[in-house]
Amino acid sequence: MTGRIAVHPTNPDIAFAACMGDLYGATPNRGLYKTSNGGTSWTNVLFVDDSTGAVEVVINPLDPNIVFATTWKRSRYVNTKDYSGVQSGVWKSVDAGNTFSLLDETNGLPPVGIEYSRIGIDLCASSPNIIYCKYLNDQYEFLGLYKSIDNGNNWIQTNDAALDAALGSNQAYWYGRVKCDPTDPNILYVIGFDMYKTIDGGNSYNPTFIDVHVDQHE
Repeated sequence: MTGRIAVHPTNPDIAFAACMGDLYGATPNRGLYKTSNGGTSWTNVLFVDDSTGAVEVVINPLDPNIVFATTWKRSRYVNTKDYSGVQSGVWKSVDAGNTFSLLDETNGLPPVGIEYSRIGIDLCASSPNIIYCKYLNDQYEFLGLYKSIDNGNNWIQTNDAALDAALGSNQAYWYGRVKCDPTDPNILYVIGFDMYKTIDGGNSYNPTFIDVHVDQHE
């Protein structure tokens, strides 16, 4: 299962694939893969363990040496599931995806060592120094929406209290994404069972597509 694919902005032979691996059972075929030859071969550049995959990846279009990925610990069984773990996190590369560092509370994100579920991430194509990410807790509920204005070096939690109840579903991993307007970094869509939108960079959120009972995935 592939969560997301990101293609280099100027060299289409270079791409990343965020792969969750098999739905059932532990497998080493998880993580973030990179190709430099148009998909002829792929290298796993970010592997955590056999129950943790990569679900999101974004490339800074103005500086493609900067790549962000999110990992998600997810185990599925016939009669139950475990969709969270301490392995879920936000990772950053500054060398075109050859190596990655885990971001944590020293950067302003939630601390590592705590179980999280899916994490969504996106940046503004015209102002890629501005990045947003959405955390879910170990009960698969909305935990917080964070913003960076300096290429992910520092993060602050947005004014997301309105989203706590609005996105409080205990199956929020089913959606789990954020999407930033490519020309205006202040416009962001928070995707859940309902969809919410901010036009002021996370200072306030308003419903934009609700009460229709169709899942919002994109």
